[in-house]
Amino acid sequence: MNHLSHITANCIDHIKMDVLDMEETIRFYIDIFGFIVYEEDPNISIIGNKNIKLCLYNSPNIRHGSIEHFGFYVSDFSKVLNFLDKKGISYILSDWEYSTSAYVLDPNGYRIELSEHIGGGHDMSNDQKEDYIQKVGKKEAANYAKRLSPQPEMKIFDLGEEF
Repeated sequence: MNHLSHITANCIDHIKMDVLDMEETIRFYIDIFGFIVYEEDPNISIIGNKNIKLCLYNSPNIRHGSIEHFGFYVSDFSKVLNFLDKKGISYILSDWEYSTSAYVLDPNGYRIELSEHIGGGHDMSNDQKEDYIQKVGKKEAANYAKRLSPQPEMKIFDLGEEF
């Protein structure tokens, strides 16, 4: 079994943004950048293109927009988890519709999401999506839709403020 000497981040997978007005924000990115909507909900939406994903969380009480976390797409997810364990780096796992993510903090308190599949798997073929649902089970694959910002399990990250 090969062991990792470091985690290879292949690309920035997404940026999670708190937004004041979901509808206005989506319209802006569609009109200005030609983005498409991958997932739309009053509280959370994913927009972008093949190379860029923005995960938008409706946060009407913020004074201005903020970046809550950023995500890296990583290779060989199970080896990444073993690497984090070996290094003693705490993480939280979160299952999404077509992907699993591990969340870690950098020394400055920035939350980093390490994603098993690019774009949360939204760009996977229908066959790949079906294979993933078969792997994790239909119920677990659907649970992501019930989550709202902030995710309750993320409170373990004591950053001194609520998100």
